[in-house]
Amino acid sequence: MNVYAERKSMMRHQAEKFFQYQYLSLFTSFLFGVLALWQSDTPLFFLFAFYALSLSFMFEGLAYQSRRNHVQFVEQIIRALLIFLLSSFLYF
Repeated sequence: MNVYAERKSMMRHQAEKFFQYQYLSLFTSFLFGVLALWQSDTPLFFLFAFYALSLSFMFEGLAYQSRRNHVQFVEQIIRALLIFLLSSFLYF
């Protein structure tokens, strides 16, 4: 029973690490968004903001995957891919 408790704490720690990466990339997306609004003549910052947002959704999906929540994982990965593809398509 002690092995199960250690394994459960390791899995929770891995998910928490992904959630920390998610918050970091969300903050990065916010910074790129503010920078894009401030420097409106450079649309590349908007693309970086959307890429960071997409990365944030991917990290959230990976956190759900490590918690064995496959439905939320698929939703977040699809959401990340749509944001990535649409922002790339609209930029280029």
